[in-house]
Amino acid sequence: MAHTNESPPPYEIVLIGEKVVFDKAEKISTEITLRDLGVRKEISAPGTYFGFMVVWDGKAYKRNPISRGPWNGAQHLFPKAAVRLEILLKDFPVPAEALIEGRHSMALKDAFAESNTITVFIEKSSDEHPGLPDRTKPQSVIPNPSNTAARNRLK
Repeated sequence: MAHTNESPPPYEIVLIGEKVVFDKAEKISTEITLRDLGVRKEISAPGTYFGFMVVWDGKAYKRNPISRGPWNGAQHLFPKAAVRLEILLKDFPVPAEALIEGRHSMALKDAFAESNTITVFIEKSSDEHPGLPDRTKPQSVIPNPSNTAARNRLK
């Protein structure tokens, strides 16, 4: 790893992004893991969370101050530990013209750190397209044990 004169970030922001397809932009959300790297003595959990900006298709948007609700978690991050949170896209003033159907990128950032980027899709649900699978719902990837090939892979 190359040495730099910049201070290391005090935490990492990791987007989990298990859900990939959403039928409406206002339903877009993702779990995040906020990982304290033990660089600073105390990091404010609500201050950090409410200070995030969402990066939607490469453009950053600050959180809408009206969306800031009460904080019911720990006041500080524990050093060298992680906490899991959820981010809702509707809490950021992304203009409607940027929330059209199709493929989009999403990340979080603040003055100290930037997350990984995930890809999400806005698509109509299968209710609006009969005969197509509904990709707006999580899919199971657990193999069927009655399937001989799956059983052999589990051995």
